Amino acid sequence: MVAKPKLPYRFAADAERKAESLRQELGLEPHEPLCAFRLCEHLNIKVVVAEQVEGLSPDSLLVLDHPSGKGWSAVTIPFHSAEQSSHLIIHNRAHSSARQQSNVMHEVAHILRRHELSAIDTGNGLPDYMRLYPEEQEMEADCLGWTLLLPRPALLMALGKGWDRGAIMQHYNVSAEMVRLRLNRTGVLRQLSYRR
Repeated sequence: MVAKPKLPYRFAADAERKAESLRQELGLEPHEPLCAFRLCEHLNIKVVVAEQVEGLSPDSLLVLDHPSGKGWSAVTIPFHSAEQSSHLIIHNRAHSSARQQSNVMHEVAHILRRHELSAIDTGNGLPDYMRLYPEEQEMEADCLGWTLLLPRPALLMALGKGWDRGAIMQHYNVSAEMVRLRLNRTGVLRQLSYRR
């Protein structure tokens, strides 16, 4: 039986520190919302939707930009030129605003971690990069991306003010699943219960 990959030791704590340091760079408080698109601009990462990508075949564009094309989230294409952005993220505009934030932040996390694709499969004419990161790297990108969007200070502030999950979702532009996941993984509910 193959052991399921685990995050590196102290990875979650490092992700929290990264969320705070990036907010500092942008002049934000540790609890303030961090927009994935604003972060990309700060990091010199270009973000586009499929129809803005030059050179895509009509068939590829049809699949990527179809209104019902919810089967893909985002892809990252690295550049190796000093004159251009370091990376290009193509994201799926058919998703909700909260999902787009999550999709783009996941790709930003891959970039911040300097993850390298294990292979590039262009046989179907589409950039199929996301499925080709090793599972450990996908776990890291999930953890870091979620933490960038909804760090512990944000949850502690929101819960301290008595916000319900809907208010947290709206303020931070995240999904119900993201709020549930972060509440469970950070232990903030337990921490606040000890204070009472």
